[in-house]
Amino acid sequence: WGANSHGEIGDGTTTHRNKPVLVNTISTLMENQSISMISCGNSHNLALSQDGLKIFSWGENSFGQLGDGTTIDRNQPVLVN
Repeated sequence: WGANSHGEIGDGTTTHRNKPVLVNTISTLMENQSISMISCGNSHNLALSQDGLKIFSWGENSFGQLGDGTTIDRNQPVLVN
C-alpha cells in the first residue's frame, strides 16, 4: 500500500492505495511459485522464489533497476533476466 506512481505496489495499476492489496500474480509467470524473500526499495520491489531460481521485480525502472533489460516501469511482476 502507499504511493503507486510507478506501479510499485504490483497490483496491475498505478492507483495509490491506503490499505494492503495483493500483488498481481494472475499471469502464468508466478503461477505455483512460493516466495521466500521480498526486498522493497523506494519505488520498486523484488521477490525471490522459494527454490531460489527466479527473481521477480516490479515498479519504477528508469535506470533498469528491475533487471528485465528495459527501462519501462512495470505495474505487475516481471522475471529478472
